[in-house]
Amino acid sequence: MKIKASPTRMELLKTRRRLALARRGHKLLKDKEEQLLVEFRRLLVRIRQERQEVEKTFLAFTAAVLSLRGSLTTDAWERLLMMPGVKVSLETGVEKIFNVPVRRLRLQTEVRPWPLPPANPAISLLLRDGCSLLSKLAALTDLESQLRSFSAEIERTRRRVNALEYVLIPGLQETIRFITFKLAETERAAIMRLKHLRLQ
Repeated sequence: MKIKASPTRMELLKTRRRLALARRGHKLLKDKEEQLLVEFRRLLVRIRQERQEVEKTFLAFTAAVLSLRGSLTTDAWERLLMMPGVKVSLETGVEKIFNVPVRRLRLQTEVRPWPLPPANPAISLLLRDGCSLLSKLAALTDLESQLRSFSAEIERTRRRVNALEYVLIPGLQETIRFITFKLAETERAAIMRLKHLRLQ
């Protein structure tokens, strides 16, 4: 699609400058897209590994909870659930990675002291394992948030690259061809006029 421009030498110079700038911008955006894709793939591999580890930890934790539940009476289990066991604090913020805004999560867990030491030592182990599982879940959520941000940025960058590659750069090239053709045509017409004047 040709860009509207008057066929003058100044317009030709401006259009050539715009084309050089568009090509440079296209190259930079293409490099950014490639770097984002590399980081996206690296994150994807890391998330798969973390997810497998979290699933294993979760299954082990669930088995330990069920085992403890089976060894306690209903009253003892309900009293245990009412005890203040863990204090959890969650902080959120935004951080820039490769100039991409990413939501970050920070989870802090603290096992609260019990009024009396628990009769079953498995309870203390269970609390510790539960805190560890929560931390791993928060870390996995943080990584998945990064992945979503990178995905959105890759999509935006790809749209810009395509707009430059298939719309702006061809339009500027067509405009340069049009202006060059019109200037050459004007020059030929001027030469013909001069020849006619000399012949008279």
